[in-house]
Amino acid sequence: MKIQKINNSNFKGLFTNKSTSDNWRMEYSPYSWESNNTSKMAKKEQFDIYAHTLPDNEEYYIKGSGLAESSKDIFGTESYYVNHDGKMRTTITEMPALNREESLNILNKKLDKFIEIKNTAMSAIKNDAELVKNSTIKSEQRFANYYNDTQTGFFHRENPIQSSCVQMKYEFDNVRNNTVQLYNNLTNYIKLRESYENVKKQHAQNESEIKFLKDLRSKNQLIDISRRDIYDPNKALWEALQDINKSISKFVCLPHKTISIEEILNAVGQKVKSADIPQKAIEYVDTLIKKSI
Repeated sequence: MKIQKINNSNFKGLFTNKSTSDNWRMEYSPYSWESNNTSKMAKKEQFDIYAHTLPDNEEYYIKGSGLAESSKDIFGTESYYVNHDGKMRTTITEMPALNREESLNILNKKLDKFIEIKNTAMSAIKNDAELVKNSTIKSEQRFANYYNDTQTGFFHRENPIQSSCVQMKYEFDNVRNNTVQLYNNLTNYIKLRESYENVKKQHAQNESEIKFLKDLRSKNQLIDISRRDIYDPNKALWEALQDINKSISKFVCLPHKTISIEEILNAVGQKVKSADIPQKAIEYVDTLIKKSI
């Protein structure tokens, strides 16, 4: 099957579209913390606009009539699809994971998009509220007109009483429905606003850590063992701990957070023999990674 040629450098989020006119290739680079800090691709997970954060492998899943279906990330990058005729492209090639700093950068790009989506939804609710308000005012006015018409004498009425009563009920129902709609809109707006604030807070915290990691890396003060999809992921820490005095001021980047060497040594304890410190430190780090699951 041939598909339309796509730009090979089309990078959006964790998915990279490497398809050509003759070949489908969708690559996926996991976050460092993905799949319980294993740096492996997690299952796709659908989310809604009210969520307070994004799943690691977020999905907009669309299914039409018949067999047609599509899976896209928050940027709209399509990772698999099935056509109405049954033809499909579902293979996703898992690539090496991102380290924590790269992961945080990508996550924040996605959170930027998520914030944009929430803002658009909140604006739509505000616009809808204005329309509902205007509709309610007009219904109230029409209700009053029909009611006043029923109070006039027979020869001065514009409408038969029965007709006015029917119209009054219609306008009353419209006001009631508008009230329910306004309540639902308010509830949804509150949920959006609360989740928006949480996403903004997460974004700010990520930015702070990104800056911290970048600064440590530039000063050669960072021991990065955040990728867990490689052979002997703790090797860099093991090597650094062979010279405690040289490494004491450094920090260790784990898949899910960053801690100091000093914190690790304090956890290991003062009574441990110098020769046993590297192994005990590795054991402590592994415990931290597993405990965060």
